[in-house]
Amino acid sequence: MAKGFGPYEQAELDATFALPSRADRENAFRVATARYREFVEFHDAMSREHPGAPSLPGLERDRRALHEQTIAIAHAAGRAGREVFGSHAGERQISASRVIPEFETITRDDLLDARLNEGDDGSGPRRKPELRTVEGVEDVPVVRDMRNGDVGIVFARRVSNRVPSYSQMASAARSKGYSRYQGPDVDMEDRGERERVRRAARLAKELGVPLLLVNDFSHNYSVDTVAIVADEASFDRIACEIRARRPEFGIRPEDMEADVVDRDWKDHLKVVESLHPETRRVYDHLYRKLHDPDYRIGDLQFVHVADGESRRGRVGRAKKDEEEDWGPSDFNKRR
Repeated sequence: MAKGFGPYEQAELDATFALPSRADRENAFRVATARYREFVEFHDAMSREHPGAPSLPGLERDRRALHEQTIAIAHAAGRAGREVFGSHAGERQISASRVIPEFETITRDDLLDARLNEGDDGSGPRRKPELRTVEGVEDVPVVRDMRNGDVGIVFARRVSNRVPSYSQMASAARSKGYSRYQGPDVDMEDRGERERVRRAARLAKELGVPLLLVNDFSHNYSVDTVAIVADEASFDRIACEIRARRPEFGIRPEDMEADVVDRDWKDHLKVVESLHPETRRVYDHLYRKLHDPDYRIGDLQFVHVADGESRRGRVGRAKKDEEEDWGPSDFNKRR
């Protein structure tokens, strides 16, 4: 088997355990986690494509061996037993992809606050549930962080963008610089987003599990991640509950009631339509950049297109005014 793939050779394992610093051992654990995830994906692909192949029992033995090695490396890095579940989340993420494939899963390492405060294990006050009302659902146990070892089942990522005037965006784009825009913060929600958040809140309340509401911000936008927090004991129960009750907790378009989604969407459009026409045009551009995978227009190109349309509009108005005063001419026709 290729070096760096599959179970560790004993010499590799001994070298990992002999690493002198906690930071080195922590990095080795992250490498082991990625290695395990890669091998499990290969194992699953082989099982799907070649069911009953003679090599499959051997692959399963290698998977179990690598699993045990990863746990040993985790303990060497000072990880508690429960933390192996979350940081070693590839196994659970793959499990989720089988049971509820429409959901993304995250670990604490995916959260900005966790990356900025590596010494914190997530067990502080931000992890203590607070009862809050979320999208009309009362008494939802909300947390602002996950413990090392938790996995989040993501229902929505709510993006809010500061929408500048066209002139400010044009100035920033032409200078190729970065500036903090002035303007209203506008939700960039897509169809069904509010209902997905509602469903996450209802599920958290019914099962008595935490709902993660955490905000990451950068430059001119912020992202609220909305996820059900699961630990090793609750993960399978939550995933199976979602799968069995998709009409209540699923996030696929076919799972949700069309009239509820339409009502939410119309409420959102009222906010967008209240924007100044110039700001609305910038909003449409930023929205398509976020939600439309086929939209390939950057800010500078957007400004060039808008400027060209504006110039053509000015020329057309001038031509019309001139012809009203002087009548059509050969020169005007050529213009």
